[in-house]
Amino acid sequence: TPEDILRIKESREDEKEITREVKAKVKKYGLDMKIVDAEWQFDRSRLSVYFSAPQRVDFRELVKELARTYHARIELRQIPAREEAKRIGGIGPCGLELCCSTFLNEFEQINLEHAKAQMLPPNISKLSGMCGRLKCCLLYEIDNYVSALKNYPPLDSYVHLTEGRARMIKIDIFSDTVTVIGENTGTFHTVS
Repeated sequence: TPEDILRIKESREDEKEITREVKAKVKKYGLDMKIVDAEWQFDRSRLSVYFSAPQRVDFRELVKELARTYHARIELRQIPAREEAKRIGGIGPCGLELCCSTFLNEFEQINLEHAKAQMLPPNISKLSGMCGRLKCCLLYEIDNYVSALKNYPPLDSYVHLTEGRARMIKIDIFSDTVTVIGENTGTFHTVS
């Protein structure tokens, strides 16, 4: 109903102010936690407060004060870094809104093997997203890279050219070329 929509809109406005107030209370109690978001249940009988923290936090006194202030059941929920980025939102290094805050509903495990398979340099700062974890987009094309690389010999293998033996040091699956370095000459060649 229109009344329900208005009620939801008012709750969303209140949640922004509640988030600021809870942050102040966390500071007052000296708790080692970062308040990310607050969310009212539709009937306002429960207030969920989302936070991140490096370890477990004793927030019993904070919950008591929040229950007295908001006259509702209080639920403090610790969330992981990717969920925090999803709730906060932002713009990624690609210039688009963060994948996690637009269309990703589940987070898969990502590791450096995904970057290695795509022959990306192991520079953690460039491979990390806004959450501080490896970027989710490292998973998007991994199957294409793995299947395309099956058409090439492994890196550091040797090939025979008219100039002599050479070691493969780079594969470019997009231009269908490999870069080799001559074993005796030390010169670089790009071979199709």
